[in-house]
Amino acid sequence: MLSRSSWTLVILAFCLFAKTDAGITELQFAPEPVNLTPALGSTADKARLLRLTNGTLVVAWHEGAGPPDSAWGPVSAPFAARDIFVRASYDDGETWTAALNVSNTADLTDETVFYDSVGDGSGLGNFYGDSSKPTVIAAGTDLAVTWHDAYCGPGIQGPARYPTETGMLEVPYHCLYVARLKVGAGGISVVSVDRLSDASRDVKNEVIRASGAGFAAAWQEDPDGLQLGEARGEGDGASGARVSPGTDIWYAWITRKEFTDAAAAWHGPVPISDNYDYEASVATGGGGSRPNLFVAGSPPTAMLVYEEAKNNGKEDRGKYVRFHQFAYDAPPTGEAGIIVSAPAENARRARVIATTSPGRVYGTRMALMWRQGEGIQGAPADFMMRVGSVPEGTDLAATPDAGFRTADLRPAVDTADANNSAPALNLSSAALYDATAEDPNGNAKAHRAIMDGDFIYAGYTHDSDALDGVDAYQYFVRWTDDGGVNWSEPVQVSGGTDGVGNVIEPRLIRTPGTVDSGKPEDIRNPDVYVLAWGSALENPDGSEPVRDALYVTRTVDRGLSFEPVRAMADSRSADDQTDEQIQLRVSPDGQQLGVVWIRRDTTESDVIFTTALGITRTADLVVSLSPSNATPDVGAAIEVDIEVANGGPFTATELMLNVEVPDGLSLLDVDAGSGTCDVPARVECLLDDLAPGAAAVVTLSLVADTRGEWRLVAESAALEEEPEPADNRAELAIDVIAKADLSAIANP
Repeated sequence: MLSRSSWTLVILAFCLFAKTDAGITELQFAPEPVNLTPALGSTADKARLLRLTNGTLVVAWHEGAGPPDSAWGPVSAPFAARDIFVRASYDDGETWTAALNVSNTADLTDETVFYDSVGDGSGLGNFYGDSSKPTVIAAGTDLAVTWHDAYCGPGIQGPARYPTETGMLEVPYHCLYVARLKVGAGGISVVSVDRLSDASRDVKNEVIRASGAGFAAAWQEDPDGLQLGEARGEGDGASGARVSPGTDIWYAWITRKEFTDAAAAWHGPVPISDNYDYEASVATGGGGSRPNLFVAGSPPTAMLVYEEAKNNGKEDRGKYVRFHQFAYDAPPTGEAGIIVSAPAENARRARVIATTSPGRVYGTRMALMWRQGEGIQGAPADFMMRVGSVPEGTDLAATPDAGFRTADLRPAVDTADANNSAPALNLSSAALYDATAEDPNGNAKAHRAIMDGDFIYAGYTHDSDALDGVDAYQYFVRWTDDGGVNWSEPVQVSGGTDGVGNVIEPRLIRTPGTVDSGKPEDIRNPDVYVLAWGSALENPDGSEPVRDALYVTRTVDRGLSFEPVRAMADSRSADDQTDEQIQLRVSPDGQQLGVVWIRRDTTESDVIFTTALGITRTADLVVSLSPSNATPDVGAAIEVDIEVANGGPFTATELMLNVEVPDGLSLLDVDAGSGTCDVPARVECLLDDLAPGAAAVVTLSLVADTRGEWRLVAESAALEEEPEPADNRAELAIDVIAKADLSAIANP
């Protein structure tokens, strides 16, 4: 039997449809999605979806709730300050709790402080508590929601200043909040809302993780305020990717027991990186940004990666990717972190995934990922990876963080001199060990991966020529089942989508772990993964592409085949509506899917929710034969109509009809009607797809050659599962008789 890594060439001819022992599968979506933010004039955005271990669905988003024009950004017109809202469903999305406002700062402001929304002194006004971009995580029914907020109480806040045509626009620094919530049968209750920073520095890019032991959060704090950047990459240039010297990555944690105690406080926060001297108030290094965090193991280990500006002057611009690993409740303070990228190149967008239980054969336990290339600020880059594995013979009881350590990374990292590190795996190039310069124009983005023991499934978008002025990104996946030693060839999963010329915001979702509930849907199927992505249409004026539609597919065999791609655009009610920012969660068995996204038009944006079920397609085929003459004379011509009818409920695809023609009958012609037929030793027809309730007819023109009873046998089959296979086969007896001898009767 072929191992998965032996499919390197075979997979290039993968089947469109996901196949199980039961038949062909697909996702069947609910007839109509639900608007979770139905208020007229909704400004909902950045929706996040969680599925708790007990099946409860939770959605969080931000939405305008303050006075008109009470907030603004460095690249936006004034708008109503936003709050963070949360809803829950206990019945797979059939009904939802009322929206709970967990931030409640959109009506709050420091009345003594004024900020200029114009830049020339004419726009002075109070800036209200604008809460932005929630992140969510749960451990059991304990739910944490984070956001950065412009209301941090009276005191030492900002402002950051941004040049405009009229002067210097002002925006206050942001602080970090975490809401500790409990999701119970009666709804969502608030344990505590905690502010983790004081806005003496500007917060951005927070991330939060959970384990059985507790919660941990990481974020960046810029001493000079959010920097705009140059918008040479994606977006508007205010993502926090460009930072001031001295920007550090901060960390805080809280135990599960403390989480539910309103009087308990978070531990820390502490600066993990070493870019600022807080006693002397001076920058000591470049600046860290866009942290990514994972917590796994027992006792829990925190793995933290981020990008950091080199700060070596114009002769060596760009960034490193740095890695820290520590006990989640004992973080370091002011450490440099290990450089895992190539120091001579520009590395960014770091990610980390890990698993508590290492792979059984190769000990695979962690993967570090990032983009890397020779250029800076939007230049093409490749998708790089290093894999952490538990060394053979290691006792995890004695070394619980094995597989998470820098020493466990492969290709290996030299912790003393990163210039001596082995090159990382290049997952977006033609060969795993290609230098990024091998394909200087190819660009990989939006990299992500999921891990199941030694099996790693990775996805990314790729444009073969990012310098030709046309975005043409497609979604690719590849995998390894031996901890990263061998990888499949890349497989393009977005190529069959009508109208998609530029893929954005790809998603890759694995099934969660088994829950001891006694319900079959809570038993994990590790072979199911859900993939989704958005499409972006080019703007005629050359500006940022417009988000258009969303697409979803699923694999039930770990990527060897994929179900038909489904578009999430069926219920649009206006031509100017677009769909974006898809979020998905799946049940452990992979058969129930919850989906949220943002539906936007020129005046509104709403959180839309729908569900899908994994089903097995069936098509009830019935074969029948009708002869023009069932008792022909020898030498007579006859026609036989062979009908294949589909009793539904799904369209029959790749419909085959095979007919055995006995020796006593000669075949003159075959009229396939809606398909094509070959006539080697028997008649073999590939018919067009057959809708439920429809029928296809194949006509055979025959000559009765020899006296006797001759039986035609016809059989049909399709890709879909057949509920009643007995009537897929039919026989017809043709009784050929000799011509009557009339002369013998006339002359006895």
